Amino acid sequence: MQVVLATVYIFAGDISDLISSFNASIWTYYCLSFVSLLIMRVTYRHEPRPFKVWIIIPALMVLVSLAIVVVPLVEQWAQSLGAFAVISLSVPVYFVFICEKTRPKVFTRISSECL
Repeated sequence: MQVVLATVYIFAGDISDLISSFNASIWTYYCLSFVSLLIMRVTYRHEPRPFKVWIIIPALMVLVSLAIVVVPLVEQWAQSLGAFAVISLSVPVYFVFICEKTRPKVFTRISSECL
């Protein structure tokens, strides 16, 4: 999927468009992972952890990653909206393949041949 999207972006424009859209999408995922870390830090307060990080660090990283996502959205809105469209397309794929545990026979055959 990433190769197809990269090929489409390269044919549609130059490499800076690809880098801009990848930057927006990857920092969106980073922001979501920092937010999930903060949520788990509050909900699973007494769970043992291999190492502890001050809560200020993930909170600061949420702000930094939001700034990195919002600034290109204002300046280069077309590439950023394209990246967010790809991210939003992944949500139905997640629900179909992960939550519903639906697996096409092609994927089962390919994974059995690889193992």
